[in-house]
Amino acid sequence: MQRHWTTATATLLLVFLSACAGSREAADLDEEADDLPVPAVNLSEYEDFDPSAYEDGDLGPAGLLEHDVPARLMEGRADEGIRTEVQGFRVQVHSSLDKNAAVNVEEDAREWLSAGSSPAPPGLSSGEPPIYVVYMQPYYRVRVGNFASRQGAERARQYLSQRFPEAFIVPDSVVITR
Repeated sequence: MQRHWTTATATLLLVFLSACAGSREAADLDEEADDLPVPAVNLSEYEDFDPSAYEDGDLGPAGLLEHDVPARLMEGRADEGIRTEVQGFRVQVHSSLDKNAAVNVEEDAREWLSAGSSPAPPGLSSGEPPIYVVYMQPYYRVRVGNFASRQGAERARQYLSQRFPEAFIVPDSVVITR
């Protein structure tokens, strides 16, 4: 049985090696073909296109080209305005069993941030501040901000602690606009 396998293996090896080896004559012909000059071909014998009907127009200065590519792409701001949900942070300012109390704190926080007695940190100063009432049984929680980094949330916590001294940072899924 072993002799049968040895013979079969030797035969396969011989076939494989003979297939991989090319003839010397073919290699010599390839080298000779590289040395031969390439004949010039007159394409007008084969081509019937007449470009004389088309004028070479002045393209004008490069800055005046008109195209339909949006300006934000041309200026390298392709990802501007894209909203992405990421694992980030918010500042929790209140927690209560009573929904009405949580809604009252939300309104109070919105009024206090809109009044802006001192400059608010980034994330709380632009437009309508993001304030959420989140229900996780059995509590209603009032959370402020959408922060991708803990440092941004810490600046907001320090600012919010002026009005809400027990404010603290919580991890949350937040929506970031780039």
